Amino acid sequence: MDLDTIRRTPGEFCVVEYHVRDFEGRFSPEDYGDPLSERLTTLRQEFHLDSVVADYDSEWEQLLALKRWVRGRWDHGWGKRWGEVKDALDILRLAADGEPFTCGFYGQVFAECCTALGLPARRIGIGLRDSGFPRDYTFWNVGHALPEAWSNDFGKWVVLDPDLNCHYEWEGEPLSALEIHEAWMSGVADEVDVVQEEPHFVLPRGETIQNLRDFTGDQTWTEERIGRNLTRFGRHQAMDYYARLSINGWTWLDQRCPPSFIAHFQPTAAQRLSSHQADLYPTVNLIRPTMRPSWDDHGARLEVAFEHCMPFFSHVEYRLDGGPWQRTEAGFTWPMLEGLNVLEAHGVNVCNRVGPPIRVVVAYASPQWTW
Repeated sequence: MDLDTIRRTPGEFCVVEYHVRDFEGRFSPEDYGDPLSERLTTLRQEFHLDSVVADYDSEWEQLLALKRWVRGRWDHGWGKRWGEVKDALDILRLAADGEPFTCGFYGQVFAECCTALGLPARRIGIGLRDSGFPRDYTFWNVGHALPEAWSNDFGKWVVLDPDLNCHYEWEGEPLSALEIHEAWMSGVADEVDVVQEEPHFVLPRGETIQNLRDFTGDQTWTEERIGRNLTRFGRHQAMDYYARLSINGWTWLDQRCPPSFIAHFQPTAAQRLSSHQADLYPTVNLIRPTMRPSWDDHGARLEVAFEHCMPFFSHVEYRLDGGPWQRTEAGFTWPMLEGLNVLEAHGVNVCNRVGPPIRVVVAYASPQWTW
């Protein structure tokens, strides 16, 4: 056997472990904002967001702390200056001066505070099944706006409602809006645990009621009527409002709750309907490797590159065979040793937050010749 033939002969590469989660749905960085933008940097600094989460080790505990903090900035109500705001920084500044806001503004502030801290989050809309021609307590109250955040700890999107200051769990695991929807539509909502935290929701009173009268042109709004409506809003822990979901420009299509093109006596905006979960729930914060083998006189190797679906992506950290962590933006050469070769890696975003780990184990054996 001549040397050139040996050089052209590969050894054996065998993947024996591959712990890499599949990407699901469409990932677009533009959907998540930029933590390093001027406005979000000011938000993070002016309102000391790092201090809000500093005492909590896990990301999940940090998300809960941020939810409680946002709830505590103001009480639900109708102000006079809501038309002046464009982002969380404006809202929080006005709230510090006593201006109240409603559910959508809680969702906006929470989501943008998450972004400022490098935590992917988004605003979603939910609504009652019978929302086209409301009456009684549903009049002016057919929908709700709130955020979902991506949890690395649970590997999924989860609801965190800062207006009601609650989240929902099933057997100890927090739920997404779609999972709450499924529980409600399947008649098992009573098996969902609603985790309520302080400060609690406070019924609007005083001047904010007059602001609502001015906004709607309806002078029949009173504290009693508001109290009655909002108390009924919570009679099912708001889970009946998860009958309809609007997320990332998609409306969830469920044959048990057919789409409606009327909401509160008005035509809805154009709807994209989908029953494909990945349209509404893309995975984020993940990485996955691509690997190409090569070999020569100096040995065998895998050329490794990475794809990601990580908002605010900066780089990948990796280590080989339990060695020191190394950084790469593009990829690296993985030299093969005889036996088992172990790659561990994770993505890192611009706020230095780490994504879920991957682990790949490749068994390698060099060519064996009998002369």
